[in-house]
Amino acid sequence: MAVGELYKQIVVWKRLPAAEVVAYVCLQRVSDGKFCVQSAEFFQEMGPKDQWDRLGRNMGELFFEDDPDIRCNWFPELIGAIAAHDKCFSEE
Repeated sequence: MAVGELYKQIVVWKRLPAAEVVAYVCLQRVSDGKFCVQSAEFFQEMGPKDQWDRLGRNMGELFFEDDPDIRCNWFPELIGAIAAHDKCFSEE
């Protein structure tokens, strides 16, 4: 991880068809203001409590395991980061 680099966490919610929602856990790099999507969690209705707890836990685990500057693709706008993330995972 870039020592001393600061990141702001932003959680962005999107409603999907069939009573599903996605929470994009995004980062904004403070030094240049660019954005990335660190992870995305999908929820169906009000699932079990541990599913909601996982949102924060996964963010912490990813942040410790991989340097976000290397793991993520960075974009000048938040909407661009989310669109790229959606495109990447829709092609798999």
